[in-house]
Amino acid sequence: RGPAMIDLAQTYEKAGMYLGEGEMPDFLPVVLEFTSTQPPREAREFLAEMAHIFNAIFAALQQRGSAYAAVLGALLELAGEKASPVEIAADIGVGKDDQT
Repeated sequence: RGPAMIDLAQTYEKAGMYLGEGEMPDFLPVVLEFTSTQPPREAREFLAEMAHIFNAIFAALQQRGSAYAAVLGALLELAGEKASPVEIAADIGVGKDDQT
């Protein structure tokens, strides 16, 4: 994960976007902020590169019955991809207590 995070931060920097102290390059709001600064074609290509991650989040949200799954589904559609849930391991323990 480390090299991918470095690559992502460098992609932002090449486009003139610098992360603040403690900001993680894979934090969804940061990804979306960067994407919003790109021309439409490049934005779609950038989002499409992350479609497998968005699909995993979409599946987890859908599995929990969260209305936020629709947000990730829309993001995937913007990327030119089809929202299709992937299998999520039952023991990951992420968000078990979260009621969203």
